[in-house]
Amino acid sequence: SRREQTRPMIESFDALQSAVRAAMDAGVMKRGDVETYSRVIWSLVHGVTALALADPKRFTPEVIEKNTRLALKMMLNGLK
Repeated sequence: SRREQTRPMIESFDALQSAVRAAMDAGVMKRGDVETYSRVIWSLVHGVTALALADPKRFTPEVIEKNTRLALKMMLNGLK
């Protein structure tokens, strides 16, 4: 069923929201709307994944890792 197909996605997003909330509580991330911050992080990951799937010759595993590290660093610095 459709509900069963989307269940892992929903559970993954819930786990991400819990991690974002924990980061805020720990003072690692500035306070804000947990759902919005989680959507931004989710979108970043999906964008990197889409690029890797669309053009694996250009977006090699090494390039993906380098770009992902930089994107996450930029995002987290903006959320401090």
